[in-house]
Amino acid sequence: MTTETKRDLNADLALCEATTPGPWQYGKGEKSRRDPRPAVLMTFDYSDGDWYISADFADIDEARFAAESREGWPESIRRAIAAEAEVQRLDAKYQSMFSRALEVNKARDSYASAIHQAIYYLRDGRDREALTVLTEVSADATR
Repeated sequence: MTTETKRDLNADLALCEATTPGPWQYGKGEKSRRDPRPAVLMTFDYSDGDWYISADFADIDEARFAAESREGWPESIRRAIAAEAEVQRLDAKYQSMFSRALEVNKARDSYASAIHQAIYYLRDGRDREALTVLTEVSADATR
């Protein structure tokens, strides 16, 4: 049996936003300079306007993942936060509508019961009691 741990998306977003500002780039190591690194991650330094190697990777796909994650994950997390908020909003609306439907159903059952009771009284020649039942159910409907 597995237990799902719900991540704190706001904390995850803060972690993403605390990293070196993007954009990040990736590429192969500088083979012409006898650079043995198969892949590197580069970040832009806004203070001097130059790119710097920030990390080495075993292959280009890992470097690409790191670079793309810098922009992609914060966007994905923001969208997930918005989606969760929308689910909560829709759930609250559903709960409200469901409660109202239960009230309407209960009222309908009450009206149906009152009408059956009034019919019973009318068949039995008890017109005054039938009128009382129908008057009471009408008063309930206006509340």
